[in-house]
Amino acid sequence: MFLSINPSYDIREDDGTVGHLKNCSNEISPSITDVIDFADVEAIRSCIEKQIIPKLYPNEVSTAIAALAYIVANAGNIENNVRIGTLSEMTKADFANITEVEPASFLTDLLIFSVKAIGNKQGEAFYRTIEKRDRFNRLPFDASKIKLKKPERDYDPVLSATLRKKNFDRAFEPISQNSIGLQNDNEIRIFRLRSEDYDFSDARIKRFITDNIGRYVFSRAQIERFRESDDDDEQETLGLEAAQYWREHIRGNELGEFMIYAFLEAVLDAPKLFSRLELTADLGVSDGIHLKRRSGSLEYQLVYGASDIQGDLKKAVDAAVNRVKEIKDAKPSPYQIVNSASYFQSVPDEQMAEAIRRIIFPSKKNEQPPPTAFGIFLGYTLKMADDDYLLPLPQFKQKMARQLEREIVECASYIKSELTKLRLHQHSYYVYVLPLNNADDEKHSIIRKLIGGNA
Repeated sequence: MFLSINPSYDIREDDGTVGHLKNCSNEISPSITDVIDFADVEAIRSCIEKQIIPKLYPNEVSTAIAALAYIVANAGNIENNVRIGTLSEMTKADFANITEVEPASFLTDLLIFSVKAIGNKQGEAFYRTIEKRDRFNRLPFDASKIKLKKPERDYDPVLSATLRKKNFDRAFEPISQNSIGLQNDNEIRIFRLRSEDYDFSDARIKRFITDNIGRYVFSRAQIERFRESDDDDEQETLGLEAAQYWREHIRGNELGEFMIYAFLEAVLDAPKLFSRLELTADLGVSDGIHLKRRSGSLEYQLVYGASDIQGDLKKAVDAAVNRVKEIKDAKPSPYQIVNSASYFQSVPDEQMAEAIRRIIFPSKKNEQPPPTAFGIFLGYTLKMADDDYLLPLPQFKQKMARQLEREIVECASYIKSELTKLRLHQHSYYVYVLPLNNADDEKHSIIRKLIGGNA
């Protein structure tokens, strides 16, 4: 559960921490409490639904929920009007009369509230009074009144992300974001590689790609087959086979194609349907297709990836905008997407595949397929003045940040003008920019060091 809140906080093999948390002798780590307000609530709910509840004894789920509801309802240090729910609007008073519960949502609400509001060490004395064999019987609740219901996924099967975000924040530092100034949803964000020196280090980006190479190269169904195998080194095997496959399909823009996949999943929260390597000929020429749910609604966008890495930022923009035009001209129809061979590999769960099919190719007369949007990744060579490298490192980084902020404003204006010239401005655009030490060299060398071959 903690990993669903903070993917970098892994205590699965740390019996000491787990034990201290369980017996209330330690507080919850700041790695959890400091980020809970920014956590992905759906990721927490999904974790509890798919990984926690299946491990519980089925006949004890309602008993556990009834016990937890009783504890909250009778907590003397919580006012009746205090809201407990994040997914729901339940207050403490509502917990006294719970009869129908969707377990994952209930436990998600309680977990988030507990992390935010409860001091774990405050329960240490009470914990010592609990006889483990009598942990339920000592509370006067009636579990028989609790009816468990299945989660409602009414037309909202949030496609799970494939990316392991663990090393994303360690590799990339956000610097600035701006609007492109178009009529539909749009943004441009600039990042830099984290570094302890004047030059960008590629060590962290290589680690990040290594963590995700199999998830990028292979479809969800293929990854699921790896997980179901008896291979104890599944992750290593997945990575080795992915590197081999990628090496056999080199085209020259591998780093850009991977980066637009990573930024669309990690920053835009738009999970992939297909990466560039998964696309068949009938699905167009994009650098991947992603499905984005628009914030606060049940509306979706199909986001097509385009990327380019060049020494000069304007030249990279020109090439990427031309790619957008090519992608739009060769864009597959909704019918082609849901009937392609790639689609049946992209989502291994038939129920989710059917739900996503209804989104992409709706059957009702008054429903429209999701509009087209574009995700663009731009890599370029950062050009700082020679005198800047004589500055102390903190001042150098401050000056670099100011320069990047200016460059993103200029880039946004130029992108808007180029899209308008080609009559492409009516779509949504999500643009991610990353400066490099030597873009023309690194777009090949970074991949070549990871997978070999002639990238």
